[in-house]
Amino acid sequence: MGALRRRTGVLAAVCALTLTPSVPATVTAATPADTGSSTSTGTSTGTGRIKAPSVIRLTEGANGDSDNPTISANGRYVAFSSHASNLVPDDTNENADIFVRDLRTGRTERVSTDAEGNQLPQGGIGAPAISATGRYVVHEVPSLDPYEQRPGFVRKDRVTGAVDPVAGIDDVKGGFRTLAPKAVSADGRQVAVSIRGRGPRPSEAVAVRDMETGVLSVLNSRLLISTPTLTADGRFLAHMDRDRYSGPIVSMARMWDRGKDRMIRLDTARDGTPADHRTLDVALSSGGRYAALVSRATNLVPGQDANGDEQNVFVKNLRTGALQRIDAVGSPETGFTHLGGISGDGRYVLFISYGEGADDWYVWDRTSGESVLAYPDTAGGPPSYSSPGRVSPLDSYGNLVSTYREESADPAAPLQRQHIHLRRLG
Repeated sequence: MGALRRRTGVLAAVCALTLTPSVPATVTAATPADTGSSTSTGTSTGTGRIKAPSVIRLTEGANGDSDNPTISANGRYVAFSSHASNLVPDDTNENADIFVRDLRTGRTERVSTDAEGNQLPQGGIGAPAISATGRYVVHEVPSLDPYEQRPGFVRKDRVTGAVDPVAGIDDVKGGFRTLAPKAVSADGRQVAVSIRGRGPRPSEAVAVRDMETGVLSVLNSRLLISTPTLTADGRFLAHMDRDRYSGPIVSMARMWDRGKDRMIRLDTARDGTPADHRTLDVALSSGGRYAALVSRATNLVPGQDANGDEQNVFVKNLRTGALQRIDAVGSPETGFTHLGGISGDGRYVLFISYGEGADDWYVWDRTSGESVLAYPDTAGGPPSYSSPGRVSPLDSYGNLVSTYREESADPAAPLQRQHIHLRRLG
């Protein structure tokens, strides 16, 4: 478990998953007109179903660190936060802002603005969420009211410029103090946020705002509800339920069918038997057919679990109930895996493999069972730069974006800027 403790920052970021809705098969993934700086290339192994072209730096020349990337389902837009002041003209608020990069045109746009396009004095914070076509971006603001410190989430319409409030800390009764990871439906209409409570034993709830009707639906529980992900149509919401206060720690993955207002437990074996150990994370494919889980359970798939009750990533077909386990690469008996994201059709799963030696990111192909390095060097081996600090979910084509700092051979060299990078896998 030493590796897990060393990489807490990585896992915390990865757990905040954002929806990656599917798009029609006729849509073609965009090719960047401005390719920026290519930092590494590689080739795949095995059947070659997953290719490994160059990693492209999207924030080349930025004078501040960039973070929290996420990619739209159609593969064209990347939303991220940055402290840089030179990505767009007239950025003078001296605060972090939320930006969107158009991978087709190479244009970078600031979206943490008011309806007239003016910058917000306090900027935008945290990890944004973006709709399937990139039209809507949801992000956190330090205050929904210029005269009061009332943090909350807003939705920016990149076509009309409209800025609409999603939720604030006073929208839910019970003394809630902060808002956390968010998810957005493909059309941008349904927005889910996690709201954390006050006190020594804080509670958590998930709220979903219908941006057309204004209705706010709140899912309360005796447990800690967190990390919501939505399907493309906004009907299904997967989340984690945890109870740390009433005895042995309970931690399970559940899915709320908002259409029928019923709850479905996800971390069960094919015959419906509940997981025999804690589940740590969950994400849904955009169509709602597949769920990716992180669990320490040993009874979810037949046969002996190579690493016992250590954690692994599982992929569940929600129609058949069948599960597949993703073991650590090279050391399944001693290593373990953690989730990064799942593609819109559920075919590709991004995960980090912890084992003997380096901890690296891989992409697993559900149809072939292959795992390939997500960030190989030019020879196809482990990367020479530091592992990604924050990795977004995959888009509908299996492409991903991440942040990392490139390492210098000189230990006395100043710390490098943290940039946003695009990784095209096919």
